[in-house]
Amino acid sequence: MVVILHWILFRPSNVCLHRHAVEEEMILDATCGGRMMWFQKDHEDVVYCDRRIEPNGTIPDRPNFNVLPDVVADFRGDLPFRDSEFDMVVFDPPQRANACLFTITAKKFGSLDPQGWEDDLHRGFVECFRVLRPGGFLIFKWSEVSFKVSDVLKLCPVDPMFGHTTGKNGGTKWICFRKNISKQQAPRRDHERTA
Repeated sequence: MVVILHWILFRPSNVCLHRHAVEEEMILDATCGGRMMWFQKDHEDVVYCDRRIEPNGTIPDRPNFNVLPDVVADFRGDLPFRDSEFDMVVFDPPQRANACLFTITAKKFGSLDPQGWEDDLHRGFVECFRVLRPGGFLIFKWSEVSFKVSDVLKLCPVDPMFGHTTGKNGGTKWICFRKNISKQQAPRRDHERTA
């Protein structure tokens, strides 16, 4: 509680904690963490969202690392935004299951519940598509440290458009989805995807 109060009192002036401050931004990072993938960590067109706060000094060997989202909200169905509000959504959810909340890995990346990870990710995909405008793009990043991307993609209600493998040993997948322009999102096809 003290950390949250301190963060609220001394946060940067561009940080907001309520939905009405989001008007001009066109991109949502639904799980921003420490914004490690971003070249511009405070881009004016992006709303950085995460369900947690980690202040500077949380990780001793990285004293400047922090998780200070613009909006504190849970990607699993609690995003305080209107339907179809964003042109692009970036979704890089926690990818490890059962990481102790006090480990460096959990502080940097978060952790999934090993019993409920499938439901959490499915709800996350649904919520990201809800706030994405028709014709908008969802960029999904996944590292195969606990679960294969082929299993994760089965949880998404739509088929991906394309993807790319990066990282050591090809374990990180970047996948692009596009929200259908029609009112109803096209149903997922029955065939299996491999990535």
